[in-house]
Amino acid sequence: MFARARGGEVPPTCDECGDVLKPDDVLFGEQLPEHALFRAQALSESADAYLVVGSSLSVEPAASLPRTAAERGATLVVVNLEDTPLSNRAEYDFRADVTEALPLLADAVVS
Repeated sequence: MFARARGGEVPPTCDECGDVLKPDDVLFGEQLPEHALFRAQALSESADAYLVVGSSLSVEPAASLPRTAAERGATLVVVNLEDTPLSNRAEYDFRADVTEALPLLADAVVS
């Protein structure tokens, strides 16, 4: 796929069906798969801790998931360069680049 894109096939397409190849992610403007959203909601309701990484928390329905976790008693941790709508509710709110903060957080949790 990468070689095809570098060779000028932008966007690259599937040889079998002709559809555009894309990562297995939800891109901006796309709907979340219903089953994934239901699972995320259930996990948010039962989480002990909730880590928000590099999100403005401004796009629904995903933006409501950490709020749900916090309302159910989870420890909320936000790592983002900017203030978010939940920064004031987070027990830990780090204004940092995620590429620098996450290794430090991982070390702190493992230690």
